Amino acid sequence: MGTIEKYMGSSVFRDRKALSFDYIPKRLPHRDEQLKKLVMAFRPVVSEGIPQNVFLYGNVGTGKTVTAKVFCNEFQEYAKKEGCGLEFVFVNCRKNTTYQAILLQIVRHFQPQYPDRGFSVAEMLNTLKRDLEKYKCNFIVVLDEVNILLSRNKTDIIYALTRFNEDSKDSIGKGFGCVSLILISQKSVYEMLDAASRSTLKHHMIEFKPYKAHELYDILSDRVKDAFFPGTVPSEIIELVSEIGAENNGDARFAIELLEQAGMQADFEGSEVLRPEYVRSAKAEAQSTVSETKLEELDEQKLAVLLACSRALKTKTSTITGEVEKIYQSVCEEYNLEKRGHTQFWKYISSLSNLGLIDAKKSAEGVHGSTTVIELREIPAVELIKKIDELLRKK
Repeated sequence: MGTIEKYMGSSVFRDRKALSFDYIPKRLPHRDEQLKKLVMAFRPVVSEGIPQNVFLYGNVGTGKTVTAKVFCNEFQEYAKKEGCGLEFVFVNCRKNTTYQAILLQIVRHFQPQYPDRGFSVAEMLNTLKRDLEKYKCNFIVVLDEVNILLSRNKTDIIYALTRFNEDSKDSIGKGFGCVSLILISQKSVYEMLDAASRSTLKHHMIEFKPYKAHELYDILSDRVKDAFFPGTVPSEIIELVSEIGAENNGDARFAIELLEQAGMQADFEGSEVLRPEYVRSAKAEAQSTVSETKLEELDEQKLAVLLACSRALKTKTSTITGEVEKIYQSVCEEYNLEKRGHTQFWKYISSLSNLGLIDAKKSAEGVHGSTTVIELREIPAVELIKKIDELLRKK
């Protein structure tokens, strides 16, 4: 037997895709209320051809995106039964950060080969209008991680899509041709919207609260049935992962990733079942390294401050905020970012501390008063510097 054959033996996994971020489960435990609110909000789209705008907000891993996906799929089927054409598109605002890039993804839903240059925004909007007329359908645009746009004061696309219907009132009367919005954000950024957008969303704000341990248990139980072979994941393992997930801000995504890592460890060890030590090992690894997802959630300014902390701590265990702020200034110059004032800098430090990326503690009173000591939480500074540099150069 060759080396490859030797290590390609049996596995605890039946279908690992069921643990992926893009997987759409057959049911959504503990999200019935949010799903019902979406249905109630969007009923006029099918019954009267009237566009609607809804804002979903909550922490990472609280089911916002998957709920929106389930809703759009099922609502499309319902609209079809009612004789109403309905299409939808998901656009991730972290990957598509400009007005043109987002609009291009929207237009390409109907025309996949639409060129990425040579057309103005007005021409692209007209193209969308013609396609909705051609296919006689209404359209739902889902902007995921919209807080990325709003944090950079890029609200033009939201304003344009809400105005789109005002410019297409002749189509709305026909029961098709309208564009509705679902905005998804990790936090309530309602106040960052312009006045016109706020007025259309104020009655359709849907909150997704962190999952509790028993709720995560139900979610993970469903995923285990889809992803693992029977008998490979004992109930106590599901319970352990659920408790860890609840302790980590009720983050279902984190819990699912933990379950997958424990399964991979079982395969590596040649075990036919997941064991508690595999879960603990996966947790230790996850909490001692920075995942790409966690860093990607930070805006440019927080990344710059975290990079300054990392550089200050490259060769020592602790530093003070005064030193970090000096390095932050040079980081802003290096990456062509606007340097924020002292008060805002302190807010970034506090935010990074709350996220668990750094430790920020007041030191004892000295000759010049107290200061704040900064340390990294089990995260190698060199690793952080490399990852943050890559992210800032992409933005």
